Amino acid sequence: MKKLLFVLFLTFPAFSQLAYLTGGADFRFSSSTGLDKFAERYNQTRSSIITKKMESPGTFSGWFVNFGGGFAGITFDLGYSRQTASMKAETDPLRTSGGGTGRDIDLILGNFMFGVGFAIATSRDMALIFPNFEANLLDLSYETRTNTTSKSGDVSTIANAGIGMKLMFSLGGTFAVTIHPSYNFTLLEPNFSSLYDGTSTSYDVMSDETKGSFNGFHIRLGLSFLITD
Repeated sequence: MKKLLFVLFLTFPAFSQLAYLTGGADFRFSSSTGLDKFAERYNQTRSSIITKKMESPGTFSGWFVNFGGGFAGITFDLGYSRQTASMKAETDPLRTSGGGTGRDIDLILGNFMFGVGFAIATSRDMALIFPNFEANLLDLSYETRTNTTSKSGDVSTIANAGIGMKLMFSLGGTFAVTIHPSYNFTLLEPNFSSLYDGTSTSYDVMSDETKGSFNGFHIRLGLSFLITD
């Protein structure tokens, strides 16, 4: 194999290609009206016993892996990530049946991603890919526990789109550090009713109160293994 140079796409001849495999840490700073409304309703229906209110999670964290490549200045990515977050409420055991002290909810988010971008600046040491467009198919599930019960289920499948950028910095040879920030937004509002049902939280079945967005900033920090022809 030829010596690998981090010149990437625009400084390679048009027929040259590059592929990379990236893995690392994945963080999503969520802004979800769906989870906000659930937390608010959960607290309202338990206002007489609750001592610490349920709050929507601000951050999902986990890992990602994706395969990508480039040709003549156009890049693509295909990847998967898994992130988790938690929600918690506390109650007065003297006011609950069975002496319950609260509820814990673990949220698990699986994310299949496809992205396309444009390498607008490259050198031997770095590459800037902007804009980078992505389509995401999210699978949100939950596990909930109290003192006496536990339950798990699927919340919703969520279709998201995003726009961002990607920076790649050469470490020399075959590796590079990759920073990939983006903003993701909901295409169709998902229904969070399964989360209400799983936590015995009442709602109006004739309304859309259990629907809401799942937006937020997303950043992937990883190490890329580079392969060129």
